[in-house]
Formats: sequence, C-alpha cells, structure tokens
Amino acid sequence: MKRVILFYIFFLFPVTFLTAQSRDDELTVKGSLIFRLSEYFSWPKEASLNKFVVAVYADDESMFAALTQISKNKKIKGKPVVIQKINAPDNLKGINILYLNKERSENPADIYNALKGKNILLFTDGCGYPGATMINFFLNKEDKISFEINKKNLESNKFSVPNELLVLGGSQLEIKAAFDEAQKTLKDLQDKIKQQQKEIDAQKKIIAEQKIQSESQKTKINSQNDEIASQRKVYNELRARIDSTQKVLLDETATLEEQKNKIEMRDITIKKQGLKIDSQIAVLSRQKSEIVEGKKEVEEQKETVVKQISQIDTQKNVIYLSAVFVTILFLLSIAVIRSNRINKRINKQLLEKNSQIELQKQDLEDRKRQLEIANSELESFSYSVSHDLRAPLRIIDGYGNIVINEYSDQLDEEALGFLGKIISSSKKMALLIDDLLKLSKVTRQAIVKEKLNFSSLARNEFEELKVFYPDKKIELLLQENITAEADARLLRIVLKNLIDNAMKFSYKRDNPVVEIGAVKENGKNVYYVKDNGAGFDMKESERLFKAFHRLHEENEFPGTGIGLTIVKRIINRHGGYIKVESALNSGTAVLFTLS
Repeated sequence: MKRVILFYIFFLFPVTFLTAQSRDDELTVKGSLIFRLSEYFSWPKEASLNKFVVAVYADDESMFAALTQISKNKKIKGKPVVIQKINAPDNLKGINILYLNKERSENPADIYNALKGKNILLFTDGCGYPGATMINFFLNKEDKISFEINKKNLESNKFSVPNELLVLGGSQLEIKAAFDEAQKTLKDLQDKIKQQQKEIDAQKKIIAEQKIQSESQKTKINSQNDEIASQRKVYNELRARIDSTQKVLLDETATLEEQKNKIEMRDITIKKQGLKIDSQIAVLSRQKSEIVEGKKEVEEQKETVVKQISQIDTQKNVIYLSAVFVTILFLLSIAVIRSNRINKRINKQLLEKNSQIELQKQDLEDRKRQLEIANSELESFSYSVSHDLRAPLRIIDGYGNIVINEYSDQLDEEALGFLGKIISSSKKMALLIDDLLKLSKVTRQAIVKEKLNFSSLARNEFEELKVFYPDKKIELLLQENITAEADARLLRIVLKNLIDNAMKFSYKRDNPVVEIGAVKENGKNVYYVKDNGAGFDMKESERLFKAFHRLHEENEFPGTGIGLTIVKRIINRHGGYIKVESALNSGTAVLFTLS
C-alpha cells in the first residue's frame, strides 16, 4: 500500500489533476504518460533491445510531433526511443508500443485482434469499447486526464500488471484483488518482522556469548604473548650459544688447519727420508756386489796361481820351484790379509748402515703412530662436529619452523624476518659442517689410482650440475678422449667443484661458456677448466685455497668458501700442483696436474 501511495503522490498525482487547458498540453501529458507507464512493463528479450520503437496511428501529425519532442529528452528503461508514424496496422514487426488517437480508437477491435500474442503495448485515447483496450486515456468528470487499465487484455498479451497501476487505473474487482493481495503481503511482512525480531534476539544472545569467548580469547592471547616473550628470551640465549659455538668452531678449524699443515710437512720429510734410505740401501747392495766380485776375483787368482805352480813344476827345477812357491805363499798371505781387512771394513760399514736403517725404521714407526693418533683425533673431532654441533642446529631449525607455522599471525614482519634469518643461518652452519667433514674425509682416505676417461667424467659432472641452472643455457666446450691416472672418486670431487664454480660465476653472462681440456707440458697432461664469468683480481689469489675465504659476496654468488681447499688437498695427495689465472670481469682458468 505504501508503494501505491508514493507512486500516486510522486508520479501520477501531478498528471491526473492536470486540466486539459489546450490541445498541446493534453498531447504532452499523454505522451509523458506513455513514457512513464511503459517503465512498469517488461518485454521478452528486453536486455537485447537497443531501442524502443513507438508507432503512432493517427490522422494528423500532432501526437507524432509531441512524442518526437519528448523522446529528445526522455528514454524508456534507459534506452533511446524511436517514434514512427504508420498509416495502417498491416506490418507491426519491430514495434514495441502502439498509440491510437481518438479517431482510430473509436472501433479498435480489429487492431487489438492483430496485436494478440505479439507483446506490443497498446495505448488508446477515449476508446468507448473497453474489451479491445489495454491502457486507455480519458477525461474524467473534472475534465482532467486519467487512464484505465484492462488487466486481462494486458496479461493475454504477455504483460504483467503491477498492483500500483491497478489502484489508479483498474476496475473495482481488480482494485479489490490488489488490496487483498496488499493486505496479505502486509501480514506476511509483519510475520516476517516478528520472525526477524526473534532472530535478532537470538543473534544478540550469540553476540553476548561471543563477547565472553572474545574475553577468554584475549586472556589466552596475553598468555601466548608471555610465552612468545619467554621463547624470544630462549632464542636470544640460543643465538648467543650459536655465536659462541661458531667462534669455537672457527678456532678449532684454524688449529686443525695448522695440524694438517704440520702433518703434511712430516709426510714430505718422511718421503725424503725414505728416498734417502732407499739410496743408502742401493749403495750397500752395490758394495755387497763389489765384495762378492772381489772374492770371486781372489778365487780366480788362486786358481791362476795353482796353474802357474803346476806349470813351474813341469818347466823349472826344484830351486826355482821353491822360490816361486815361497813367493806365492807370501803373495797369498798378503792377499788373504788384505781381503780380511776389506771384509772387516765392509762388515763394519754394513753394521753401521743396518743400525742407521733400524733407527730410521723406528723413527718411521714412531711418526706413523703419531700420524695414526692425529688421524684418530681428527676422526674424533669430525664425529663431534657431525653429531654434537648438528643437534643444536636441528633444534634451532625445528623450533624456528614451529614458531613460523604456529604463531606467524601473532608476529610482525620484522620478527618473522629475524626467524627466517635464524633458520637460514642454521642451514648455512649445517652446510659448513658438511664441507668440513668432506675436507677431513678427503685428507684421510687412501688413494687408489687407475686409468680413467677424463673427458667422460667431466661431461657427466656437467650434465648433473646444469639442472641447477634451468633458466640459462650454458655452453660446454669439451676436449674429447682425454685420459688421466688418478683415484676415480676423488677426481669426480675435483671436477664437480671446478665445474660448479665455472657455471656459478658465468651463468649471469648473456652467453655463458665452460671449457674443459688438457695440454701437454714436459710430457705430462696439464688439465684446465675455464669460464667467461665474473673473474677476480689476481692480487687476492692467495686467499683462494684457504678454507672459508671468499672473493665475492654471498648474496652475489652463494657458497661456503671451502670447495677449492678440498680440490687443492686432492691434487696435493696425487703429487700434482694447481694454479689459477683470472682477471676481473674476464673469466677464470684453473689448471692442475695429477702427478
């Protein structure tokens, strides 16, 4: 009912009480009513219409001109209106609204029948035959323009009639039906309001309960904040312990490095002494051989003397034979005495040499035991690094992930950033521990040399490593059919570290290239791995092979700074050498031998 009253006050009240003071005013009012009333009806496929076509069937041009003037400023349902004038209702295709003036409205039955089922809204003017109308204009008793609605005809032509229009333009029965429907709607609204009030009361109760829960939640959050503060204190303590542990680790690493250098110097000294002993043994063997040859020569001389005596017996007389015999005995005595002196001197020298050899063997055994003790200590230290240092790192990483997963919504971005740095640092520390263990293992493991296909090993390592750079095509220039005599497992470690460095420092180039090959130098293979990457200043080359020393920032090129240290240890254990040639922004070449 409220909608009907508002519709009447703001829309039809000004129109129905207009007096037809002039012909032009009357046409303007009727034209405005056609535009306004059309807003209350719906056409099939209305959304696809790009305009509304209003046809005027009249004897004169007056209504056509009035609608044309109104269509310049008004639209129907927001779409433009096209006004047409027809002389006969033969072809009504494309028409949405049809207006009949008074002359054509006197007997509109034929036209109404032609409109049935076509969804065309018909406006008549002063029609005296209501059975053939839809919306009909007329002058009431006060000589004011009004309208009447034939609901049945509108519905038969597929138009639904709003109750608001029926109150103002329908029949008494239609108005009563609309009133009854409005009353029913009002009652339904009242029932709905009561139901909504009940729901509102229920919602208020729920809100009160939620408020209690909110207070409880607030208390819980305060408790969690206290727990977070406690955990943060634990974190600070852990961080201090990590810093202390890291310092101790670095000190122990430096001590270990010094011990390794001493052991390497001892190994070199032992090797030199071994070579010296081998040389002395060779001299002794040569002297023994000379003694044997001297004894053999004496025996031959004896045989010669015997033969001479035999010849003298047959050729000389007894006197000469006696003189010769005495002379021979004298010579034999001298030879025997001289031979005994030589044998004593040689035996004395052999005893002295054997004593020296025994002392050197004893020294070698002592040094071997010292080396075994050092290796045992190193293995114990490696075990400590592997287990005792990993445990707190796993705890830090685990608790850090728990805090991020469980309490990330309660921490600000800065706190989350700190936690991320803690987890990242613990992972980096784990990588450093792994590299230390690799360095220790490389130093202690026995070397078993064999003939290897160097080119095939290099290609395999390159193929395995290039998957870590999927967004860049790195070109490989590999010299084929290169051989090497080395420990296969240790040579793979060398190639993996060198090729990984070459790819890491060159992949930022537009066309990164890694070149692997060998050249002959003094009859030996000098192997090389080159790249066209970032390079470095050769003034800093002394830091290359020291553990944990880096020439680039980690955020630019990640790593632990121990790869080349491992490579140098392996090359030294093979009896070779390694050197690096580089220039800033001009690439790097690593050259090495294996013997």
